[in-house]
Amino acid sequence: MDSDDDVVTTFLDHGTVDRTPERLLPEQLDRVTELILVSDDERKYVDVNRAAVKALGRPEEAIVGQSIDDFFSEADEEPMPDAWQKFIAAGDRYGTCKLRGTIGSIFVYRSRANVRSGLHVAVLRRIK
Repeated sequence: MDSDDDVVTTFLDHGTVDRTPERLLPEQLDRVTELILVSDDERKYVDVNRAAVKALGRPEEAIVGQSIDDFFSEADEEPMPDAWQKFIAAGDRYGTCKLRGTIGSIFVYRSRANVRSGLHVAVLRRIK
């Protein structure tokens, strides 16, 4: 496991890594290649790393505040609200999802619910 993976794993497992007060995500997560997205209980993004900004093709300000549903759908076509409820109940979720509006953008993801009360983190890696 390289040092970037260590930073992501530490953040997912403990919700703690060196943070700047302005952001939820630590600066170290801006250098990893995986998309890291933090959402709230309403499925709205509250913070994203640089890889997510690049993959989603919008500035951070145009992502934060938007719904997960605006960008992603489950690859197996399970409705996002149903998938979300299963995720919150389980606390963790693994699987694949598709980036809306593009062809060939399929990601494998790992999500962790309530890394901090009401905040949920997803780490995605493009596979296609």
